[in-house]
Amino acid sequence: MLSSGEVQINAKGQGTVSTGDRYDLSPRELECALLVGDGLNNRAIASSMTVQEKTIQNTIRHIYQKLDFQDNPTFSRRVRLARWVWLRPN
Repeated sequence: MLSSGEVQINAKGQGTVSTGDRYDLSPRELECALLVGDGLNNRAIASSMTVQEKTIQNTIRHIYQKLDFQDNPTFSRRVRLARWVWLRPN
């Protein structure tokens, strides 16, 4: 599912994806962001990623924090995240 970015894995086996800007999302966060960008709701994303819906809610919250989308209602943040996915450098 991941289509761009440089994946970096640290000594603990944790990874980040360099997205070409100042935001570094983990591979799972980027996958989740891409699915939000495709218009999927949390339940569909959870099913696609084979995790619980609560995990997706937490992941999206972390993405919002990393992208500094704190000051908007949830729907507006989802739209901004979808826009970020499609406008980010490839």
